[in-house]
Amino acid sequence: MWCGSGSGGDGGFCVRERQHRDQSSCCRGRVYDRRYSTCCDGVLHRLSPPHYTADCCGRESYNPGSQLCCPDKRLVHRYYGAQSACCGDKVYDYTSHGCCNGYVYALDYYVCCEGRLRTKDHYSNTACCGYDTYNEATHLCCDGHVQYRTYASYTRCCGSYTYDYRYYVCCDGYVKPRLYNEHSSCCGYDVYSSQNQTCCKGKVVPSTYGYQSRCCGDEVIHGQYRDCCGEKSYSKYEPSKICCDGELSDRAFGSYSRCCKTAVYDTTKSQCCAGVVHCKSHEFYPQQCCGGRLYSPYTEICCPDCYDVPGHHRPTTTLYPPHPQPTTRYPPHERPKTTRYPPHGHEDPKTTTLYPPFIHGHPKSTRRYPPHGHPKPTTLYPPFIHEHPKKTTRYPPPHWSGVRPHVAVEPETQAELSEHDN
Repeated sequence: MWCGSGSGGDGGFCVRERQHRDQSSCCRGRVYDRRYSTCCDGVLHRLSPPHYTADCCGRESYNPGSQLCCPDKRLVHRYYGAQSACCGDKVYDYTSHGCCNGYVYALDYYVCCEGRLRTKDHYSNTACCGYDTYNEATHLCCDGHVQYRTYASYTRCCGSYTYDYRYYVCCDGYVKPRLYNEHSSCCGYDVYSSQNQTCCKGKVVPSTYGYQSRCCGDEVIHGQYRDCCGEKSYSKYEPSKICCDGELSDRAFGSYSRCCKTAVYDTTKSQCCAGVVHCKSHEFYPQQCCGGRLYSPYTEICCPDCYDVPGHHRPTTTLYPPHPQPTTRYPPHERPKTTRYPPHGHEDPKTTTLYPPFIHGHPKSTRRYPPHGHPKPTTLYPPFIHEHPKKTTRYPPPHWSGVRPHVAVEPETQAELSEHDN
């Protein structure tokens, strides 16, 4: 097999520079110094002096000497020291008490049977059979049923029944006579002699080669001289064949032939990493595998679970074929446009927007006040005039009798009236 060929993947592995020498460790693809930090489910935490020790509880770090991590990833104080245990939201001493479905109970007086508390009616011989208790010194629990030990210590269970194992054997839930004494064995529902017979794929066949008899498919082969590849037998001493992942292949490279999944490669020139064959480098220090790639362990570090690192993506779980476009959960063809605005450059687009379409330039104003810089006002209020108002009182009214009424007039109008009187 040629270098660089084969089927395999990184499996979430990535290679990083060994920044802290022998103290380098990985946290989701990030390299850190494990002397001063710890990684908890992808989250880095600084360790506190002087001990620099911590354990993880989910994504949190904690001091195991004073705290306890409960199964629900909740941190509690160790009230009973090293004997502390969690039971729901309670902490108890597990040497004297137990936990049963969130309840703490005394081990000397109660027993927990599938989440239900029962009293120890039989003291130290009390055992559970389903939700009930029984005396295990005089009875057996057979498939959820309490049965009496009819044959004392020779009593065994076969399904929900008991039998004397000195004279019978249980084959797939059925009690069969022990025909061949201590050599009696089961092959499905049948009893055979393990001394001179063999069970191959549910079929009883003669042990032709004695204790060297082995099964290969439904036939017997000599285990000392032959081996089985899948369901085909071949000679162990045949130099031209090699079994790779259940397939029989030729030893193309003689004694240097090895398997890389189903492929055969030359160990003197190549190296197999997760099903991918790489050419061996000419470096002084040998390279090792990191997923499906090679790396130098003296200057680099292999990091597992790098899926959350930018540029390193998790394997796709799409239900659609991966070609011709990148895998997606949506169909690979062009999706219909769902924008509320018409596409750019189209004439008379059919839009479903509730807003006016986009217009290049200023949109039409619907305000009651004029836009900035326009001479024509659109306000409903009187327009603002930058001049004095026109004179509308040049002559007195027709009923004027020479007596000037007390009316406030403009200075210019006052002068005209005085001239008229003269």
